[in-house]
Amino acid sequence: MTKVDFMKRMLAVWNKALPKDKNLTIKDVETMVSGLFMAVKDVVDKDGDLKIGPLCNFELKKRAARTGRNPRTGEEIQIAASKKISFKPLKDLKF
Repeated sequence: MTKVDFMKRMLAVWNKALPKDKNLTIKDVETMVSGLFMAVKDVVDKDGDLKIGPLCNFELKKRAARTGRNPRTGEEIQIAASKKISFKPLKDLKF
């Protein structure tokens, strides 16, 4: 599922739940989804983790700098340290 497909599905769900005169547009949903992604990234970057109720955990994983190889030439290269966000669904979300 793409981000656009996800937003269309969320639009349908929210518009069913809202009164007819309060329906949202796809632009409203795009703003909310983008805001959610930015907020998750910001909180995890500052605090190291984020637990969203019975849904999931986001955690900041740090990778140390290391030596790697260029697959084309076989030459050794230095790979810089990096940070990644890890997503772990909780039991209520698993099927």
